[in-house]
Amino acid sequence: MPENPQQDAAAIPNNTTAGRAARFQRVTVPAVDALGDIARADKRLRNPVRARGGGIAPIATLDAEEGAGSVMAVVVRIEHGVVC
Repeated sequence: MPENPQQDAAAIPNNTTAGRAARFQRVTVPAVDALGDIARADKRLRNPVRARGGGIAPIATLDAEEGAGSVMAVVVRIEHGVVC
């Protein structure tokens, strides 16, 4: 994990494939840690969650940094046992 993820995030252009890939990695690693394996994390990231209004899959919001931040908020809720 980078020492300063916010600084690293700011260095990556928002609307590029590299930017989306970096945001995907930044949310996937903690999701796998929180859920125990990649299959469970993948399922959670690809299915809409109540915490996001029920109609949007978290992975669909990674085109912008704001979306990655909201996905991380869901991951933190999962880490703390809050059902999403």
